[in-house]
Amino acid sequence: MEIKEYNTYFELMYSKDTTAVINGESKDAISKLRNKIAMTYARVGQELAIIKNDIDKEFQKLTESGSTATAAVRLSETNINAKAGVSRRDLQYMREALLNFSNSCSSRLNVLINEKEG
Repeated sequence: MEIKEYNTYFELMYSKDTTAVINGESKDAISKLRNKIAMTYARVGQELAIIKNDIDKEFQKLTESGSTATAAVRLSETNINAKAGVSRRDLQYMREALLNFSNSCSSRLNVLINEKEG
């Protein structure tokens, strides 16, 4: 994943527009935002799987060439992250944040529904 795409997803979660939707009263807008977050979660998950696979391949290559397992773990992560636009760790943090954000959307929808019924 390139940094530009990553920043787009970051902006989706932390923009003023997103904050306004979450703080607003429109169930439809929150639901649409939650759908965007779900699609973004899937996209980030796909990229995370790719980079983890690349790290595993690099680890195997390094151990086959005589590196110790400890050194291969560190080097495989370093080598692959150096080539990637966004590191494995950044993708993992983004994925976790997206999951939490999706849960926040669900909670907000439940509050709005309960307020209407109450």
